[in-house]
Amino acid sequence: MTLWFRPLVFALLATLVLAIASPSAAHGSNSHEDKPVATATEPLSSSTASETPTASVTVAMEAETGPREEPGALRFLRGLHPATVHFPIAFFLLAGLLETLAISRQRDSFRSSVDVLIVAGTVGAVFATTFGWVHTGAWLGGDAPMQWHRWTGTGVAFAGLALLPAMRFKSRGPLRILLACVCSALVVQGYLGGELAHGSNHLM
Repeated sequence: MTLWFRPLVFALLATLVLAIASPSAAHGSNSHEDKPVATATEPLSSSTASETPTASVTVAMEAETGPREEPGALRFLRGLHPATVHFPIAFFLLAGLLETLAISRQRDSFRSSVDVLIVAGTVGAVFATTFGWVHTGAWLGGDAPMQWHRWTGTGVAFAGLALLPAMRFKSRGPLRILLACVCSALVVQGYLGGELAHGSNHLM
């Protein structure tokens, strides 16, 4: 296993461990059986919604599973997700732009820069996905925007991992197709993140 691949594997393993461990550490000994299930689409009153961007998701999680009693370290880790999502978006979109310029000019002068940006975007996507799963734990509830945001972000991380070996191919065709899919998914992902942070139709 190459050295650059080991941190990515460890990060993915940490995602699974923290996703399983965080609900038990956060919820304490409270039982969640026989509790009414609510959805993330219920209106939030001013007394329940906080000023953080992920307030609606947090309130929806508490509505389904009960209030959380979490240590400060876990609260800190949960708050890192909004701070890490911007890096893979910037790196991958810039990589897509430079690769598009390389195609239009029929030259490979941007190839090394694109490869560096893909590696940086993949590392950022793995960390953003990891902290996203730490934020929600094993909670798989939520409405359609939440579901699409969760699995699109996870898919972007795995697509980034697939881009790494594609950089070694003689043909840039597979890399360009996959990179275009990642960039398109990130545009959708950014919109979904805005839906969760600022409400539906936030661009209007």
